[in-house]
Amino acid sequence: MMWRVVGFAALICALQGCATTQNGTGKDGPARDDTAIRLPVEYYADESFDEVYQGVVPPQKVAVLPVVPGALVGVPTKNIDLNGPIDDQDVLKLSLAAAVDRARSASIPKLESPLTSGMLITPSDTRFARMGSFLFDAVSGEQLGGAGFIDIASQHFLLLTYFDQSCIITGESRYPNGTVWRYNVKIPAAGFHWIEIDTTSSSYVSVLRTVTGKVSPKYVAVIQGQVEL
Repeated sequence: MMWRVVGFAALICALQGCATTQNGTGKDGPARDDTAIRLPVEYYADESFDEVYQGVVPPQKVAVLPVVPGALVGVPTKNIDLNGPIDDQDVLKLSLAAAVDRARSASIPKLESPLTSGMLITPSDTRFARMGSFLFDAVSGEQLGGAGFIDIASQHFLLLTYFDQSCIITGESRYPNGTVWRYNVKIPAAGFHWIEIDTTSSSYVSVLRTVTGKVSPKYVAVIQGQVEL
């Protein structure tokens, strides 16, 4: 599917103006409340994000964020009804607070699979999930393409994740296409958190770490072919 960084499924996400968003109750107790976030939206014709989509995009669109339980990469397998409308000004609105309980229930301990090989998480019973993202026509229900989030300033991809407790992720995953993911992730509490993928030093080696400062994310979608209205 998308994303030149890994070449697997769509990578995901970023929070406007803060590094973590937490609410509800996990193993580490109650976390703070969350308000809706608003992100600018851009449409592209290719997966390298070099060519802006020049076609007509349906006026009513919705971002749908299913989850990948127990992994940071892979194909989403569960729908938690975390959806966000995109208005006529191309701004996406997401309410994470409304989905925290569903994200918790969909989370599981780390999957044992080739996609998580080499990834070490402590405590090992930590339940987590990553949010995927796809763009749909809100009227017809047609999928328009895959999507994700990029920090405007750094141009790093960002993943939206949920963890049920504080944890640390270390280790290194090597994938068949030559991509390497090195983990330097520290999750301070239960809730939604944002992880950046830094490929600055190498086009094949990506360093994953928790976002600790403010980010300026945008939502980017790759439109699949010519959209018929």
